[in-house]
Amino acid sequence: KKSNTIRQHGCPSGMYQPKKGQTSCLPCKAGKKSTPHRKICEECSPGYYSKDKAGSCSSCPAGEYQRYKGKASCIPAEPGSFVPNCPPSICGHATKPSLCREGYYQPKRGQTECLLCLTKHYCTEGCVEPIACQPGTYNNERGQSKCQECKPGTTTEGRKKQEVCTACKSGKFQYQKGQASCMPCSTGQFM
Repeated sequence: KKSNTIRQHGCPSGMYQPKKGQTSCLPCKAGKKSTPHRKICEECSPGYYSKDKAGSCSSCPAGEYQRYKGKASCIPAEPGSFVPNCPPSICGHATKPSLCREGYYQPKRGQTECLLCLTKHYCTEGCVEPIACQPGTYNNERGQSKCQECKPGTTTEGRKKQEVCTACKSGKFQYQKGQASCMPCSTGQFM
């Protein structure tokens, strides 16, 4: 009578057995996959992960990445960054997130793209939230990486939103650019 060893039937996917003549298989641990001959389990490559008893490694889900080999899960992209949702053959394996470029922001974790910066704000590289324009500066377009300075004779004074600069009111002046307010004219002068 023949013994019922693994060599006659082989280990199923996600299992392995390095020794001859054994009657049971061992599960591959998380972060590893079984090899075709099922004698060992090998670590998943960066950009991939696996759960316990995995026959293969899976690509990181959209918005997630994995820098290291042999891991059981992937990491969501941090705020201010993203991992694109495209096939590894086009974008490569998700081994690190990309920072949002200037003019874009991303407040959430695990995202596949960044958002266009808002008017009245600016966004620097890796921006998590749009940054409001300071008094004396404005921005009336989306996707900007800096705010524009008000020209001499104009200001954002009295405006809640820094979208446009307006001329100094009668009796006030401003010779410098980028100023938050206009100055009153001296006695006997007018503008």
